[in-house]
Formats: sequence, structure tokens, C-alpha cells
Amino acid sequence: MTHNSSRNTIRHFALHRIGPVELRVISDIEAGVIALTEVEEEVLCRYSSQPGWPHRVVSLFVLSDMSPLQRQLTRTARLPPGGVAALTYRPVVNVYDLADSTACHIFVNETAMIKEGYWDDRLAETALLAHEHGHPLAENATVRASRELTLALGLSYEKPLSTTDEDSWQDKLRRLLQVVTDKLTLYAPREIFTNDLVLRSEFTDAFYHLDMINVRNAARAVRSRPALVAGLTVEPALTETGRTTFLALADLKAHLDLALEIASFRRMGQDTLAVNLEQVLEREVFPHLVPETAPAYRAVVELYRSLTPDMASDDMAGFAGQVAAVLADALKPYGVTLEATIEGPDA
Repeated sequence: MTHNSSRNTIRHFALHRIGPVELRVISDIEAGVIALTEVEEEVLCRYSSQPGWPHRVVSLFVLSDMSPLQRQLTRTARLPPGGVAALTYRPVVNVYDLADSTACHIFVNETAMIKEGYWDDRLAETALLAHEHGHPLAENATVRASRELTLALGLSYEKPLSTTDEDSWQDKLRRLLQVVTDKLTLYAPREIFTNDLVLRSEFTDAFYHLDMINVRNAARAVRSRPALVAGLTVEPALTETGRTTFLALADLKAHLDLALEIASFRRMGQDTLAVNLEQVLEREVFPHLVPETAPAYRAVVELYRSLTPDMASDDMAGFAGQVAAVLADALKPYGVTLEATIEGPDA
């Protein structure tokens, strides 16, 4: 994990014992590592006493950025939506092997943590680490079924997106849509069942605190939307259809992710907390976006509430198709027809 540059040189290494777990802490930064280690110990203490806890060794890498992990995972086939490049923006990642559950590797990205307002916030750090450690414990039939499916998008347009390079802009829109759709459909069970587990494991205060930061961040991000509008307006290659379509997708992408978080409060009967979070969205976020954003958010949350832990591939494919249909409905007013083809392992 050591790299030639001083940026990725190990500056901190420690071994800790938490019940049955050996915790190894490796860091290329110094400030904040001990406090973060204390949070990790608390999370491990709570989880490792649960039935089914699989790990005997946990390696916690606290890094200035994710470049060491990105170099390691370049050839890995199965990655979250967005692939290796998206790891740059992920604050915390858990890398574990489904075939060998004795160990896991938690990577904390200091740069992303600071950017999102999580760094040195003990409750936010607790929620993030509880979520990442919850992934192996939240494995179930539905999650396994979701891994067996692939989703292909078919797109058609009433009017051109571009005046000069239609193929290039259509390809760009398809790639952006693919990441959004994959995350909201096939990747959703992993996130939602993990968030359910976080709440069942009594990390509720921490998880609510983290999500309130996230909806406040969304409200703050709305303020930079005029810059996006201005950038699209002066893009000479885009038609009016192209500009409005890319803006609509940006609005949907930025805020449908929050459905993955807030749905679990609904699923676990924490409706008051869900309402508190959604009131910020309703008051400070949705009024500034394209009108399709709020209905799409509500429809996706309702579909997420329908997820059960025992879904077979066909059930999961049906669920993914319904979520994709919500996106299709939201894009239809912009002259974009989206069709999703979901195939299982036997296709």
C-alpha cells in the first residue's frame, strides 16, 4: 500500500483487539486517525457481538485519497456504478470477498470526507463505518439475485440533442443514465438492506445525523445550479432539447440518491425521522429543480419500501424494471424515450 510519493507513505500503523476481531489501522495521514479509530472500535464492538458476524481481521486504511485503492481495483470486474473513477468521491468503502469472509478492508477517503462535511464529525463517521461494515451482514437472497442481473438501456429521441455531434452527445447521455439507473435499480438492494441493518443495530441517531447532513448538502448544492444552467446554455453544440435533457438528468441524479437513504427510515417504522428529512427536500431542494424530480423521488421511495429479503431473480428483475420506468416517465417530457432490458444469469 506504500507508494513512492510522500502523499501515500504510511505514517500511522496500529494493532487493536476488539473482542474476536483484530483491527489493523494503516494511514498515510496523521491528524484525526486516532479519533476515527475510536469510532471504528465502537462500531466493531457492536457488530462483532451479533450472530453471523464474519470477520476475524479488519484492516482500516485511512488515506488522503483513494488512489492506492483505485490502483489495486483497476482490473476488478464487479464494482459499484461509476467504476474505479467513482471511488474518488466515495468517503468510505468496504472491500470484502464473498468467498472468504474472514477479513475485510475499510478504506476512508479523507479528501471526500472533508468535502462532504463528515471529517471530525463523530456521529457522521459512526454512521458511515456502521453502513460499510453492515454490507456483509446484510447479504440475502435479494442482494444475491441483484448481482446476477444486467441492465441495458435503449434510448430514442424525438429531436436531436446536438447540432454538430449527435452520436457523441447521445453516448454521453447514455453513459450518465446507465450509472444512475444501475445505482437506483440493481445496486439498490445492497444499500437499502444495509441501511435497514444500521437502523436495526441502533445506529439510528448517527444515521439520521448523517442523512441530515446529506439533505442539507443537497440544499446547498441547489445554489450552484444556475452555474450548471449557464454552462449548458453556452454549450454551442447542444440544442435546446439537449440542454433541457442534461439539466433534467442532473436534477434527478443529484437527488434520487437520497431515496436510497431515506427509504430505510420508512421501512423500519421511523416515519417521523423520514418526514424531517423530506421536509428539507420539499422546502429547500425540489422547488428549484425540474418538476419531475419530486414525483420521481416519491415513486422510487415507495418501490424501495416493497423490497423483501427473499426475492428471486425474476422478482428482482420486475422491481428493477419498475424503478427504471419511473426514470423513463421523468425523462419523457424532454423527448427522451428510455427502455430498460433486464436479463438474468441464464439469458
